[in-house]
Amino acid sequence: ERGGTYVIKDLTEMESHLPPFTEDEYAIAYNNGLIIHNAIQENCNTYKSFIIPKGTYPVCYQYSDGTGRTANEKHYIFNLADGVKLDMQGSELWVMYDSDNKSPYDNRTDTTIYKFGGYVVGLSDVRDVEICNGKITGERELRSFTNSAENQVESTTGICMIKCCFNVHIHDMDINSFMADSISAGGISGD
Repeated sequence: ERGGTYVIKDLTEMESHLPPFTEDEYAIAYNNGLIIHNAIQENCNTYKSFIIPKGTYPVCYQYSDGTGRTANEKHYIFNLADGVKLDMQGSELWVMYDSDNKSPYDNRTDTTIYKFGGYVVGLSDVRDVEICNGKITGERELRSFTNSAENQVESTTGICMIKCCFNVHIHDMDINSFMADSISAGGISGD
């Protein structure tokens, strides 16, 4: 029987600010997402509850076939596993985004930078999941909208329930400023 609480350590704080961002700042955001993802995936068979210590942490979308992730996984920053509770303890995850300068983690062949997107939290084939006590802020306020077509983009979401999710509880959360729904249920169509 698994139980107990795992505190996700080694996250790097950074206050949100307008672009452009340096490669070092992107590396911090990418590593924060990877730390959360790996902590949950590598410890979900031992621990039931995961805590993000109170703070303000950048994360960023990534798209890379070189990460070893599945087709669905390459669209989100981190995912949860069966029976996991993610308690954000009042933390904020904010999405680092620049719609005029390509992210170093955007390996798409599409050169339309403002179409780059993804999900912060992906849920796929999970049950008995809880996400609580935090804030997830999307990139809408960081976009330049210099190209009028950017207003029509709906490529980002806070939490996406991709398929076969049961008994998902999301409470005491502020999820805002995404180009699509803050919380969505549905699949991924293409890359």
